[in-house]
Amino acid sequence: MNSRTLVFLTTIGLWFAVTVALGYWRMFYAWRLGAFFVFFMRYLPILALILAVALISEFLYFNRKLRNGC
Repeated sequence: MNSRTLVFLTTIGLWFAVTVALGYWRMFYAWRLGAFFVFFMRYLPILALILAVALISEFLYFNRKLRNGC
């Protein structure tokens, strides 16, 4: 596995761990307030946007690095 694939998988894994942890915290501590749906309607799109920005910036970084031959 090359370093590019490893970084992408690490980023996705960390994003998944943070998303699950935040979702569990919201559901466990505030279930009566409807936090489960608030998490999926409010926080999940923001977290998905953060993941997309991270993956695109990593792709551009590695793409530039490969073009320069570093």
